[in-house]
Amino acid sequence: MRVAITHLLADGDHVIVHSQRRLPATGAEIAVIEMWRLDGGLIAEGWELIEPLSHVPADLAWWAQPAT
Repeated sequence: MRVAITHLLADGDHVIVHSQRRLPATGAEIAVIEMWRLDGGLIAEGWELIEPLSHVPADLAWWAQPAT
């Protein structure tokens, strides 16, 4: 799998990683957001959001600013 990390954010015991990945079997590209909560230097909790990269533009359309 090819992984390109786009953003890496950390604040206190929380870390967020935004990446784009190409799956080896199909060549499909996905966008992934992983959220981690650390405790004592170890991962205590983790959450993950996965979406086909082709869906991202449509899902972000609501962010678009109206034309003035």
